[in-house]
Amino acid sequence: GITLAMGARSNDEPGIWFYDLATETITGHIATQGNVSALYWRPDGNVIVASVATGEGRTVQVFDVATSAILFEYDAMASLIQVIWSDDGTEFMTPAGNRVLRRDGLTGEMLQTFEFPETNRRSVRGIAWSEQNNRLYATFDVDPEILVWNTITGEIITSFPITFTSYAPEFNHTETLLAVGSNIGDGGILILDSTTGDIVDEFSMTRVVLFCFHRSGHQMTLKFWQILIIKFGYGTLRQDS
Repeated sequence: GITLAMGARSNDEPGIWFYDLATETITGHIATQGNVSALYWRPDGNVIVASVATGEGRTVQVFDVATSAILFEYDAMASLIQVIWSDDGTEFMTPAGNRVLRRDGLTGEMLQTFEFPETNRRSVRGIAWSEQNNRLYATFDVDPEILVWNTITGEIITSFPITFTSYAPEFNHTETLLAVGSNIGDGGILILDSTTGDIVDEFSMTRVVLFCFHRSGHQMTLKFWQILIIKFGYGTLRQDS
């Protein structure tokens, strides 16, 4: 079946709620000490990562879904949280302000740091990780470009100029194309060759800020949204095999 995990941004009952789409019933709940603004499933669906905001700041907490136990947690070091798991779930990439960190998926220990020039001016807005090509892509809050690292050496390979600043980028299923959406009022979506950075297609939009978007299955169809306005602040799907 397909389970929707929803993060509640409520002072009365913050936490993570699990909803079965087939039966249309709530199947579980994990209580948190603060509002949940982002959720990311581990590929096997047994663990979920949550961004939790309290009066003392923002933390990233990693939960065992079956037991609700916190496996580990750490200081978010950023207001925008994104987690990209490796295919086997043993590690993940996450932005941390002016850098990107590779962390151990079992302990949260930092394994590798990806730095970029002029760290006093820029913050990472979104990342995409190509395991098969050993590449990491990042967009920023100030400069309209995408930086590309070699994930083995940690060195910057190249940068792709784009026409606007952007939030989280997204691959197609073969990782040959990369889509980025505008985070300004007028912009749209660019589709880039992930190797050369050449623009292969673009879609113009006005008065829309694209916070995130996702490809649909193995097709080059993009689903995107500006703000999800429901009681819960964030939702993400898990499909069981």
